[in-house]
Amino acid sequence: MTINTTKIIAIISATVFFASAALFVGFFFVTIGLGEDVRIKQSERAQTEAHASELSTLVQLVETTTEERSTLQTYFLAEGDVIKFLELIESVGREQGATLITKSLTVTESNGDFSELHVVVSASGTYESLEHVLRIFESLPYQSYVNNITMSRSGSTDETDEWSGTFDVRITTYKTL
Repeated sequence: MTINTTKIIAIISATVFFASAALFVGFFFVTIGLGEDVRIKQSERAQTEAHASELSTLVQLVETTTEERSTLQTYFLAEGDVIKFLELIESVGREQGATLITKSLTVTESNGDFSELHVVVSASGTYESLEHVLRIFESLPYQSYVNNITMSRSGSTDETDEWSGTFDVRITTYKTL
């Protein structure tokens, strides 16, 4: 009987051993899988923290550059202010003794938020008044340049010295929402 009892104990011991080994291997693979999940979550958390830090930096940058950006916008003509700008040009011409008439107005799309306003103005008046208007065009408080100038004497009498001209002016405008 001792042999049978020994066999039963050996079989039970072997069964417990193999069951323990199977549980150990199972827990080992579960632990590896959970470890991978933990690493993925840590990586996602690190990315979230990095994005939060970047966002915080960007918000701070926006806040610190508000004044500079508003100053920069004064150098570009707003898309909605084109009519006011044309009225201003014509009134400045009248103040200088010249008659200014807008002959053509076109907008060329540029990149993203900017476009170029192409204004052709016909002018008449004395040489001095046209020259003064030209100087004003050259010193507009916007990102602009005079592309082409044509001036000619249109008539001269003892009392008047009439000149006429065409000014081709380009102004950078920005699109507003």
